Amino acid sequence: MKNGLWGSVIFLLVFGQALYASPLEKIPTDSWVYPVIDRLYTAGLFPKLHRSLKPYTRGQIAGYLRDIRQDQSSGRLVFKEWQQWLIQKLEDEFRYELRGLNQSKGFRNLTRISCQGVASLKSIEDQPSLGRGELFLSGSWEWDNKFIFQIRGVLDNRGEEDPNFFAQNWKKGLTGMFDRGYWGVQLSPFYLTLGRDYFRWGPADQGLLWSGQTPALDFINFELGRGRLKFNYFTSQLDTLMTADSLGNPQSARRYISGHRLNYRHPSGWEIGLSEIILYGGVDRGVELFYLNPVLPYYVEQYNQYVDDNSLWNLEFALTFWKNKEFYGELLIDDFQYDFVSEPHQMGLTLGTKLADFLGWQGSYWNLQYTRIGTFVYGQQKLWNRYTYQDVVLGHVLGSDFDQWQVSFEYLPHPDFALSLKGEYRRQGEMTADSLYPNPIPKNIPFPSGVVEKSWIGSVVLRYQPNAHLIGNLNFSYQDFKNFLHLSGQKKSEWTLRVRLDYNFWKEFWF
Repeated sequence: MKNGLWGSVIFLLVFGQALYASPLEKIPTDSWVYPVIDRLYTAGLFPKLHRSLKPYTRGQIAGYLRDIRQDQSSGRLVFKEWQQWLIQKLEDEFRYELRGLNQSKGFRNLTRISCQGVASLKSIEDQPSLGRGELFLSGSWEWDNKFIFQIRGVLDNRGEEDPNFFAQNWKKGLTGMFDRGYWGVQLSPFYLTLGRDYFRWGPADQGLLWSGQTPALDFINFELGRGRLKFNYFTSQLDTLMTADSLGNPQSARRYISGHRLNYRHPSGWEIGLSEIILYGGVDRGVELFYLNPVLPYYVEQYNQYVDDNSLWNLEFALTFWKNKEFYGELLIDDFQYDFVSEPHQMGLTLGTKLADFLGWQGSYWNLQYTRIGTFVYGQQKLWNRYTYQDVVLGHVLGSDFDQWQVSFEYLPHPDFALSLKGEYRRQGEMTADSLYPNPIPKNIPFPSGVVEKSWIGSVVLRYQPNAHLIGNLNFSYQDFKNFLHLSGQKKSEWTLRVRLDYNFWKEFWF
């Protein structure tokens, strides 16, 4: 056993970029498993899952899959054909974790090797086709079912064009970075993470408070709770900004962020979450200990400490009382005005519904959603308090000053194929999180503001996925703009064709 342990240590150190993870590993937020889990969640097959707290761990999902199969064996669950297809793919993805749940106590440590390649081709009307290749090499080691070390690197030939890919250009057209790397310890019901990773909050694909569409954060995070109630906390330092004093001399302003969240999930079919985030910083300002306290209300503390920081509140809900029907929503308040007089509240809103097997159409899945983000949401007068990281909004990917109607339909006619149709109408105003904001913010500002860009977007996607390893996507989309780039009367339309092939290989070793 001792030789095996040291052998695993040497293997990790030598091949650390080619190792993957274990039941404690957090599933990357861009993984294909999340939309599959969402669909099964709507159908009521994950009644104990805190869906709005992402990422999930591999062991967490494996445990739910085992419970689902036990319910099927006892006759409490009868699967539809499409549900069986999706569950089988998830079992393929988590087969090692499912096997590990039945291992004897002598096998408590493991390593997992993984190499994922992604090749894509994008062709836009009247533009040259662009090819992109990505290679993900990741590695982790877990021991005693309590500790995990994980790291992932990625090589990309066009990464500099992606706003969420925070890396510099290398030679010969390549660029790369380590986008995930953390140490974690789980002492149930407490799970502490220290390192770099992505996370996402909310019931919709795009969260209003934390969308997960930004470069990965370096943070300290812990989650407390394993049943119906969970508490989540994180703190991080954001990018440093350059500013100037009254004489024009350059100076740097540090930026920090802390957040906490209380989430409750009842197995009868409802989930609710309440979150608060504070973004603060400035020239010669360091970390504030009162913002490191995970239980103090940050909004109250900023007033009591005589500081003007940027606080955001978010309330979410998801209701799945009814078979194959889900209703969900989010309400975001940016810098709540307790006197209800000095300034108008800056608010964001999402309301949506998801319907599985609608009107008896087996294998169909519908999603209708409306989102509205107010004119001044995510911004602030002080540039270091704006709700951005590396020039990307931490909230909704579209930023401020817009509303959006979305409808999507997916149909599974075959275990290996899926057809998706999506439509969207969007109005985008001129304000952004980095715009100059008046102080105080005036009332009765038109929404959306300025010259409003209006767009219709439609897409057709054909997906081929025979197993958990291989995924192919063919995507055709069309966009039509009015007042393009906020220039009155300017029109633009274009089509885009995307082809993507994704293959993932992994292997686990128990010892």
